[in-house]
Amino acid sequence: MGNRKKVFVVANVVKEHILKFHIPTIKEMTKRGWTVDVGASGDETVPYCHQQYSLPHQRSPFHLGTLKSIWKLRKILKSGGYDIVYCHTPVGGLVGRLASLGLRKQGTRVIYFAHGYHFYKGATFFNWLVYYPIEKLLSLFTDSIILINQEDYHLTKTKFKQVQSYLVSGMGVKQERFSPQSNQVRERYRKELKLPEDATVLIYCAELIKNKNQTFLLHAMKKLVDQGENLYCLLVGIDYTKGEMVECIQSLNLSDRVLLLGWREDIANLYACSDICVATSIREGFGLNIVEAMFCHVPVVATINRGHASIIQDGQNGLLVQLGNTKQLVEAIYVLMKDTKKKQELVEQASANLEQYHSQKIVNSLLEIIEQTAMK
Repeated sequence: MGNRKKVFVVANVVKEHILKFHIPTIKEMTKRGWTVDVGASGDETVPYCHQQYSLPHQRSPFHLGTLKSIWKLRKILKSGGYDIVYCHTPVGGLVGRLASLGLRKQGTRVIYFAHGYHFYKGATFFNWLVYYPIEKLLSLFTDSIILINQEDYHLTKTKFKQVQSYLVSGMGVKQERFSPQSNQVRERYRKELKLPEDATVLIYCAELIKNKNQTFLLHAMKKLVDQGENLYCLLVGIDYTKGEMVECIQSLNLSDRVLLLGWREDIANLYACSDICVATSIREGFGLNIVEAMFCHVPVVATINRGHASIIQDGQNGLLVQLGNTKQLVEAIYVLMKDTKKKQELVEQASANLEQYHSQKIVNSLLEIIEQTAMK
């Protein structure tokens, strides 16, 4: 296998995954002279790749589109002469690894980047019953698994012993995209979004789905507003709730205080006009959104899960609250609204430990893992 490798990157979706997380890695691969093809659901254009394929799978693995994707991808892989199949997300990992069956004997190496297992401490019995056996089986057809939190890494090392496992610090943040912005940017965005200058603005950047748990934040916000606090909230991400989020906002009488901004490219500017980042997800493999907030010098309040806990030391570089404990969340937000000194201490401590999350450092680690796997 020569230095000029041929890699197939497979993931769930283009827009919210490939474009959001993997462009720096794909760019670096092509810079090294590698040929990179991409397969995922969605028709948005992926820059730097050689060939792009639209795969018909959906967000759930239990969908007919999954079988169609496996069949389509297998034909591509069998005729493509790929050195590496680089899989992401549970669905992408399932499709990529089943489509690669038998190809490892011909020299193809298979890497799975687990962005957070669906089975973990505190997960439902159903998740352990369904997802753990699937991952256990698929690990038999995998050369390397990349993890982004200590819990998943330890589980992989102890339960999937036949596969090589690696731990990296998330997907990386491009410092030139995420950094503190000027007061002029803050003022301009507040004016454009019709946010009062004297208001406290919360921000949560995540797709609107059940797991991201925006309703928990909204109920805490409602309590603070009822106490007379001048509070607004930006929810940044594609809304998959089919109207349920809008109904929740309306039922809490927060329609004039919560902005649903959808998919945005100007995240750093939105952080600039915000005061507190809140992340209330139930399950999180890492928590890239809170690291991006830290790069922008915005203090973070987050629910306790394996991803958030791998980034935040409670009371040092952010605040952690128990999932479902509205009183705790209200108190944490209130502290950051009123205690300027504490807020500044959290921002300074968070800013002092961000080097490990720099995009180029993560990309270099990933390329090294791919190189090592290719030599097996």
